[in-house]
Amino acid sequence: MAYYIEIGNTQYKIVDATYKKNQIKIESFKTVYSLMDQDNLHQIVTELQDKKVKKATVIANNTGAFYRELKLPVLEEKKTLQIIRNELQAAQTLTQEMLIDFVDIGMIQEENLRKVLVCALPVSLVESYEKLLKEVKCKKARTIEIGNRALFNYLANTSIKDNTQPYVTLEIINGLLKVFLFDDQKFVLLRSARISYDDYEGLVNTIKEEIQLMQQFQMTRHFQSKIESVYLFGDYNGINKLISDLSLSVPMNIAVVPAINNLEAPEDFNYLSYVHVLGSLVGNPKNLNFDKLYTEFRKEEKAMDPNKKKLLIAGIASAVVLVGAYGGLFYFNEELKKDIENQKIYTTDVELLKKVSAVLDEESIIGAYQTIATEIDAAQANLDLIPFVNQYVVQVIYGYEGATVQDFSLGSGMISILVESSDPHVPTYYADHLRNSGIFESVDFYGMEFNEKEQTYSFEVTATMERSE
Repeated sequence: MAYYIEIGNTQYKIVDATYKKNQIKIESFKTVYSLMDQDNLHQIVTELQDKKVKKATVIANNTGAFYRELKLPVLEEKKTLQIIRNELQAAQTLTQEMLIDFVDIGMIQEENLRKVLVCALPVSLVESYEKLLKEVKCKKARTIEIGNRALFNYLANTSIKDNTQPYVTLEIINGLLKVFLFDDQKFVLLRSARISYDDYEGLVNTIKEEIQLMQQFQMTRHFQSKIESVYLFGDYNGINKLISDLSLSVPMNIAVVPAINNLEAPEDFNYLSYVHVLGSLVGNPKNLNFDKLYTEFRKEEKAMDPNKKKLLIAGIASAVVLVGAYGGLFYFNEELKKDIENQKIYTTDVELLKKVSAVLDEESIIGAYQTIATEIDAAQANLDLIPFVNQYVVQVIYGYEGATVQDFSLGSGMISILVESSDPHVPTYYADHLRNSGIFESVDFYGMEFNEKEQTYSFEVTATMERSE
């Protein structure tokens, strides 16, 4: 049996399904609404422990997943991954250990750069999923997928794949609306907004506003290429009424996301609620498989232990060319070259190992130098902007009801905020509150922790100041 487990913030889904000869067959499915504690997934284990699971996939469709768009030089995958990590570290985006991969979303011909969607999961979160797969005694292939990639896979297997015109998809979850813009079959932009199923009029108005904002953004990209279609999916039972009402005032084709090709399922199976599971079913497990990344991460971690492994360093001296600038990240280390010449082939010298490790971390920076100047200018622009908006920044940070700010720090246009709340929905809402304030270029939210004694949720948000014109 092959089981697909989609884990959200307030629910999880379990689907038993097969995919053979381009035919999907759904055997059973279930959605359980429950506030998810990512450190304790025992309730899912209980659901699966008697089912003799042989193959399992976990889909992380929650706020633990991290996404960021970047422009990068065109390089091989290994160097691209290192540049991504360096870029995120330079921007102080990574506040915890992450497993990182990326999806290509097109070339920027005029700049000779590639645009990628960085996809990442915290190592701690992947560890909890690994523990889950181990406890359900998964015997064969194990995959850990990420939500947005699964959505892209799904759309590529529907009639939408032939649509080269711009379109929008709306994922409707109680508490959150996720809006995706696609153009020429490529992902372009993601926005999110707070919603409530209890406020239908507010839901309609929010959707209309998000569609309008996406249209305005699209017009700045390609004036002659407007969004003509909007597709809805999610758990909301009133989607048909929503489509009818939106069609009266939105001058676009409003419809549900098309069904995936070759789907065989029970009559009561609502595919709109299981888009991410179906997308993972038809995807290539070799792409964005965080189970594989986790295994490689642990191997590399052991290999870097100087007490257990010897390090082969012959030839490194000729390959090391270091660039100096930008916050002390780069330096020219003549001493290291001498050490390598003296030590020759193998070494267990701790100090030398530290130096070699530093060089290896910085090796791929050579290819990233084109983007460094942009980051320097951006940092300066942020510093120029901050004095004029400090008062408003503070009002925004402290101004969300139900969110108690414990601490925040500011440096080079980056603000790190530690927040506490008794409401489990506030972490998502608070991040959207910052995004909608108009003063941040990006806002990243890394999940939350539950304090059982205090019955509170704590979370961290990192926000990048909007760059001045």
